[in-house]
Amino acid sequence: MRKIFVQEPDSKIWKKWIQDCQEETKKAIDSVAKGEKPKINENLYKQKNIKDSYFVCTDSPPFYGRCAYCETPIADTQYVDIEHFRPKGGIKDENGNVVNLKDENGIDKGKPHLGYYWLAYNWQNLLPACEICNRRYKSTIFPVIGQHAQLPNEEVNEKPLLINPISDLEEDNPENHLAVDTKTGIMYPVNESHRGAMCIKIFKLNERDQLVSERKKIRRIANTMLTELHEALQKIGDPTYSDKNAYQEIINCYEELISVFKGGQPYTAVYLNILRQKGFSIEWLQKRCETFQNLLSKLDRDKS
Repeated sequence: MRKIFVQEPDSKIWKKWIQDCQEETKKAIDSVAKGEKPKINENLYKQKNIKDSYFVCTDSPPFYGRCAYCETPIADTQYVDIEHFRPKGGIKDENGNVVNLKDENGIDKGKPHLGYYWLAYNWQNLLPACEICNRRYKSTIFPVIGQHAQLPNEEVNEKPLLINPISDLEEDNPENHLAVDTKTGIMYPVNESHRGAMCIKIFKLNERDQLVSERKKIRRIANTMLTELHEALQKIGDPTYSDKNAYQEIINCYEELISVFKGGQPYTAVYLNILRQKGFSIEWLQKRCETFQNLLSKLDRDKS
């Protein structure tokens, strides 16, 4: 799991979709106020043009075509859907027990929680997820510390034990809760984080052999990227290699590493562990990349 930086699209299609979502949200809230069960229009939050252009686009941010939880490329799965971080209909705790509604004193009312129906169309509650993470493991499981929100806006006071990777709160940054042993591919809680441990438990991040195997491979790939950068830097001043080609090769290496920090590579957590241990940061990489871009531009200007 990685922190996913999102920016709301500004297209006409997106704005129309948001408007439609707001209207459906109001209908759901009004239904509950009348004592009725809310009806969720699944076709709306799964709208194909929105899904294809934003949630599951394979070559662009914010998700780069990967499951928001396990980071498996969607192309490698048989199923991908738009998952609700806070479940839209009904809730279970971390042990699979149905969560019931409670009165103002916290007494169980004996009626199942309706779920976060008011967030069913909220784009910040929607994430692309693979079949394994979503249907097989998470489904409606949503553990919290204390009581679950039961009405709109109460969720701001919740203390969820799962992590929403698109949250802009630093306390929700997956890097504060999860890390990977780069030799074994095993994920572990940072500083014994309860939330990190819960994510590992619910999504079975260490019990899925393919996941662990893919994370182990990243160490070799990351080291190869760093070796290629070192070799490119060695070509500066080499009489058998032009400065222009050297600069371009170095820029390519830096841009590839920058893409890692932006989430452009699968299993980002492993890459970040390795790069941060070696002192790399996105700010430093961007500054170095800009330096060589300027040098390359100067060469082109001098020749013209």
